Amino acid sequence: MLSGETIYINKMQEIIASFDGTVSISNNAIYPIEPGDNIFQLHPFFQSLELSILNGNNIYFTFPCINLLLGERNYYCDVIIKKEKDFMAVLLFNYSDHYREMQEKIQKIKGEKFKS
Repeated sequence: MLSGETIYINKMQEIIASFDGTVSISNNAIYPIEPGDNIFQLHPFFQSLELSILNGNNIYFTFPCINLLLGERNYYCDVIIKKEKDFMAVLLFNYSDHYREMQEKIQKIKGEKFKS
């Protein structure tokens, strides 16, 4: 395996769930989710989407830079949800380090502007 390939292994989590939210598969790359857990109970973000996902006509949802408190840790993830015929796939792309670095740079720039 090339070293560049390992960068994404712990940055993307794939979750497969039924339409009632019951998780059947998760690769647990970011946060441990057990089969039988409910994705809609994982975080209020997912709970707020439940009706849109289940009743909407869209089969593909994308949400950039979602702050998810999972367990004791905050993550900044891009979230993609795709409805298939018999299940939904939820992909979490963990960009926490990138978002934190960008936030620090923005704060530094803002701080320098106020000093002038």
